[in-house]
Amino acid sequence: MHRVLKLMLAWLIAFSAAPSAMAFAGDPLPLKEGEGAVLFHLVNNFPAASSVGYLTSPVQVQRVDADAKKLTVGVDLTGMLTTVNYIGVLPAGRYRLYDFQPRIGCWVCKHPDFPPIATMPDFEVRAGEVSYLGTIQLSIVSYPLDEKKPRKVSWGWDETPDMALGQRMFAALQPTLTAMPLRSGWAESREPGHDERWRAAIRSESQGMVIGGRYGRDGFYFGAQNGVVKRWRPGTDIEMLDTGSSFLLVSALETPGGVLLASGEASTLRSSSDGGRTWADRGATLPYGQVANLISIDDGNGVAFTVTSGGRVIVYRGQADTGDFRPFAEFEMKFAFWTGLPGVMPQLFRHGERLVLTLPSRKFAVIDLATGASEALDPPGSIGNFKMNPDGTLWCTCAKSIAFSPYVSKDFGKTWQASEISRFMMLPEFFDAERGFSYQGAIFSAKKTGVARTADGGKTWELTHEPDINLAWWAPAYSADGSVMLLHSLQVFGNHGMTLSKYSLDGGTTWQRVPDRMSWAYATGI
Repeated sequence: MHRVLKLMLAWLIAFSAAPSAMAFAGDPLPLKEGEGAVLFHLVNNFPAASSVGYLTSPVQVQRVDADAKKLTVGVDLTGMLTTVNYIGVLPAGRYRLYDFQPRIGCWVCKHPDFPPIATMPDFEVRAGEVSYLGTIQLSIVSYPLDEKKPRKVSWGWDETPDMALGQRMFAALQPTLTAMPLRSGWAESREPGHDERWRAAIRSESQGMVIGGRYGRDGFYFGAQNGVVKRWRPGTDIEMLDTGSSFLLVSALETPGGVLLASGEASTLRSSSDGGRTWADRGATLPYGQVANLISIDDGNGVAFTVTSGGRVIVYRGQADTGDFRPFAEFEMKFAFWTGLPGVMPQLFRHGERLVLTLPSRKFAVIDLATGASEALDPPGSIGNFKMNPDGTLWCTCAKSIAFSPYVSKDFGKTWQASEISRFMMLPEFFDAERGFSYQGAIFSAKKTGVARTADGGKTWELTHEPDINLAWWAPAYSADGSVMLLHSLQVFGNHGMTLSKYSLDGGTTWQRVPDRMSWAYATGI
């Protein structure tokens, strides 16, 4: 299964990325006299692309105050997972977005053809200045399993972009041009109040969920698109919390002290001390990159997390209630071209006074939480996935060659042994030293597909054939009290994020679908 995935990814990236004009942070824009820069971000409401790689085309803009010439604005994916930065140089003048056709690299779902962008205001470019348009949001709600249902497409934009955010983003993408003044680029507002309406509508359509942390004793937090945190427990609908960000959130944590944190792409880090009603921005002083792996490190509000930026992984620690965070450890990542799995992100775990940090794809580090001393170690192959048991046992799905196999370590990674679990099984989630479960998916073999559970620490496994959806990738999780087992699956494009997720209240004997009804937990204020 992993081998097929790697080959599909390699083909997808090689085939789809070839015609794209990609730009990267640090490559200076070729600015000439009489030209200015433009910067904006395409934010989507669907998460499928983040699972297998987001591939985009440059956007065409058309001059409207001169010869109607069409020009191209390129792509920069720095710091993003599903959002796309568009940045480029244009002659001074007035423009409109002309051809905006993103492409999704998604082979597990129906291929959509996006309609042309809605009529948006013109924007202006001034010589020697940066025109910042903020976020342009694309929302698609479709039903790939029921083609008779119509697809709903919505476009939106910021009438009044966050200029502080724009300055920070431009400085990260173009550090040699930070002296250029930055201004709002929209020429006019054709629909006053439009941004308030579409923000509320599009955020309500935020799709997908990334497993975040535990919600109370029997529930779960999830990161989601459009700066939304979702939470759910059995017997309730999914509740949404608006953090005020526009970007994808990949991690959520409620500390023992009661502070809620959410983090994601574009250095997004938000905190709430009132259960998610109001949020404070805690990411402004962090390096530009992806903030993930929020974990508690004490019985109060002490937390640690990672920032992935420019090929480095920086571990931060501090207090969630005050937002006082400082770098604690820093490492470089080294990708293994032939055996590394594209898109694998660092993972962070805690056991007592130790942190374990993966550095895809060839290293992991064990860090002393008290002193900051660290030791870089070699896994048994390129890292595909990594887990830690409550007793400190480490699990790794690693590739010595192109095939991934499971390994286990009882001494914090100093030595590794081949695990006896099936190579088709996702790494198991353990609630304690004895009880654990996972999902096994064997391609073309329904008999070997289902939930595997153990009651003896993994010595023996019982395979049941629930849930009954074959060939889905499931992530296992336990609630804090162990009463709820959750299997969280890969998102289907444009469909609700929990469509393929199930939970069990009887130790994995029977399973039910998580309901797909969503509502705001509090008034959003938008």
